[in-house]
Formats: sequence, structure tokens, C-alpha cells
Amino acid sequence: MAKKTIPKKVKKEIEKFVETLKKDKLPIKELILFGSYAKGNPRKWSDIDLCVVSPKFKDSWDATTYLWKKRIIFDVNYTIEPVGFSPKDFRESSSLINEIKKNRHTDYIIFFQKQKEVNHKCLLLIKSRLLEAVRSKISYKKRGLLS
Repeated sequence: MAKKTIPKKVKKEIEKFVETLKKDKLPIKELILFGSYAKGNPRKWSDIDLCVVSPKFKDSWDATTYLWKKRIIFDVNYTIEPVGFSPKDFRESSSLINEIKKNRHTDYIIFFQKQKEVNHKCLLLIKSRLLEAVRSKISYKKRGLLS
């Protein structure tokens, strides 16, 4: 599998948005890029889907509202579409995790995790998807469907 690269303009937009949040002293535990840029197949009008996990957030509604306000107030490029979660909500009931579980083709890139605690659900999912991909490739090769 080829390594996916994130376009420089996208990285700059993400960095600009993160700087905006840091100026507001938002502690960011995890920052996850998902959607078409993470999959490596963005279109001309694709947005930048970002998931921000912070202990400052009480619930996902307040978190996402806060993130969208920061996006607008500080004139961050409108291509960023943030969603936010508290660490607990992200671990227990994240719609992002549910999306990944339902659609095996949904990819994401974890930019950073501030604490040593790693989201084990995500890691187990990644491991199972990699194993499934390897098994599928081996199966296709055995049947002569893949060279």
C-alpha cells in the first residue's frame, strides 16, 4: 500500500486552525484527519474533516459548536469542517468510530495524541483492517485474480 501524503495547503490549513485553538488555550488530546484527504482521494471542492478531542469539551454538541465558532471568528479557511469530542465521548460513543466500524473503507490519520493513553478501539480496528486487507490480497492471488 502506497503511503498517503497530505497536500501542503491542507497541512497549512490544519496548522492554522490548531494555532487558533492553542491561542484560546484549548488542550488538544487528539487531532484526527478523516474523510477524503485521509483516504488520499480528495476532489477539487473537498473539505478538510478534522476531529478534535479535548478534555475541555463537555459534550460533542458544545465541542463542535465551539470549534465552528473559532473557525468563523478567526477567519480560518472555510474548507475546515471540525467535529469535537470529550475523551470519554470519543472512547465510548464516537460517531467517527462508528463510521469507521460501519464502512471499512473509511481511513483516518492521527496527527497527535498528547497523553500516553491510546484509543485501543481505533488501534484494534486498524489492526483488523490490515489483517483483512492482507488476507483478501492473498486470497485473490491464490485464485489468480491479482498478479
